[in-house]
Amino acid sequence: MKPGRYIIPKGTYRLTDKLYLTKNTKIIMDKGARLLRDHNAGFFINGRTGDSFTGYDGNGNITIEGGTLDGNLTARYKHYNAIGLARWSEYCYT
Repeated sequence: MKPGRYIIPKGTYRLTDKLYLTKNTKIIMDKGARLLRDHNAGFFINGRTGDSFTGYDGNGNITIEGGTLDGNLTARYKHYNAIGLARWSEYCYT
């Protein structure tokens, strides 16, 4: 996702992969918005393999509000991190 403001309207949305968040991103889910996990990882992560930042220059200033994150545990792998936020360095990976 590019930096910006994203509004997710009411409804169910099937995710087949995690969403990579960049800095200065705000996600607003309306009441009744539901993200349904349909893969074996989490919903959101703030970096990709190979990303490298210095100090605190990584993907921060991220807001996720409202909605429902449905882990879909009856159909998908049961152990996952819903949201992965890290201070990225050359040693971090997804």
